[in-house]
Parts: sequence; C-alpha cells; structure tokens
Amino acid sequence: MKTPLTALTIAAGNLQTAGLPDEVRREQLQIIQTELARLKHLFENMIDLASVEARATTPELEWVSPSDIVEAARRQAQTAISTHAITIDGQPDPPLVFLDPRLTTSALAHVLENAARYSPLEAPIEIGVRVDEDHLSIAVRDHGPGIPGEDLAQIFERFYRGRNAGDDTFRSGMGLTITRGLLEQQHGIISVANHPNGGATFTLNIPTTTRRISELSADVA
Repeated sequence: MKTPLTALTIAAGNLQTAGLPDEVRREQLQIIQTELARLKHLFENMIDLASVEARATTPELEWVSPSDIVEAARRQAQTAISTHAITIDGQPDPPLVFLDPRLTTSALAHVLENAARYSPLEAPIEIGVRVDEDHLSIAVRDHGPGIPGEDLAQIFERFYRGRNAGDDTFRSGMGLTITRGLLEQQHGIISVANHPNGGATFTLNIPTTTRRISELSADVA
C-alpha cells in the first residue's frame, strides 16, 4: 500500500517525463513539492509528539548563548517565517545558560511557526529574550487576531485547533503541544496571553543556571 508521500514522489517522477508544456509541468511540480513538504512536516510532528509524550528523550545540558538558540530556531522555522520581519529585543551582554539547546531550539521554532501561521503575511514577529539568575525567558509576539478567550485554556492541548485556525487541514494542533512537552522535559513551561495592542504573546520559561564566558575560560585554564 502506497503512503501519501510515496504516491506524491512517484507523481513527481512521472511529471518529469510527461509530455506536458514546460510551464504546466513546472506548475504541477511546484504543487507536488509543496504538498510533499507539508506531509513531511506533518509526519515529523507526529514522531516528535510521540517522543515527548513517551518522554523518550533525556535532556543533554550544555552552556549556550541565548542568541544561538534564537538564531537556530529562526533557521529551523525559516520556511514558515520567510515573509515576516523578525525583531529581537534582548539584553546587550547576556550570560550563557545551561540547558538542552536542541530541545529549546525546537520548542522555540514551533512557536515561531505558529506565530507565522496566525499573522498576516508580512506582519512582524517580535522575540524578547531575558536571562535572570535562575531562568531563561523567551517571548514571541505575533500580530495576528489574538486568541479567543475560550481557546486560551485549551491552546496547548493535543490536536486542539483554535477558532482562528480556518480551513487549513495542515494545522494539526500538534505544534504547541510538542513545545509544551519539549519544555517540560527541562522542567520549563509555556504560557500565552493576548497583547493589549493586538496579537498574542507566547512565553517560554526554562529554569537554568548562568555563567559568563570569562568564568568558563577560567575553569578551563
């Protein structure tokens, strides 16, 4: 039995040799490639969701710069956020934080993707980064319609699609659930609130310890 991914891959191969005008073939190939990317992303989310629910991943803690986390998440979410201007508000010289960079990056990438989906195509997405002595906080504000009050309590539940999800069947309701699970593996949390000037703000908080690069250099020496 062929999977949807296999069927689309075969269809793409057939188009390469089909006797169609070049313009029509390019258009059909673009449609197939878009659907392949969407299905691949959906399957990856299903695997990630199963992993976080089974708590199959053990956090691997490292000293890392908050800016590296943000930049890695931007790259991971690039396809979704490509039409949006990203602004970053952070401390001028934040300390390093001790956490799992892979889990944290993935959690933030899902939030960025969610912000892009619920915002107008060219609306900005704002990222605020703060480091205190005992936790890292990353806030992501979109400029979409905000979240209806009745959705706020359920927005992180598995497969829950809010009232603003529309008819896009690829909004599966897994991304924010995965984010919550990735953070919980590090004893972190995610919260959401509507911004008074419009849109919604999702805030990731992860407990951590902090150090300056100079302190790490002294330890090595």
